[in-house]
Amino acid sequence: MSEKATLNIQGMTCAACVLRVEQGLKDLDGVKKASVNFATEKATVEYDSSVLG
Repeated sequence: MSEKATLNIQGMTCAACVLRVEQGLKDLDGVKKASVNFATEKATVEYDSSVLG
């Protein structure tokens, strides 16, 4: 079952930080999509709840 979560991300200082956080999230088993917004310091993650409880 697919679910969405919004995460607060602190400490990003540049666009490279955004890319690293996004890639780190996408590399997790069960994560289908991950999008990080530098301006709002938030990440939206779509994941399979049967893999990531």
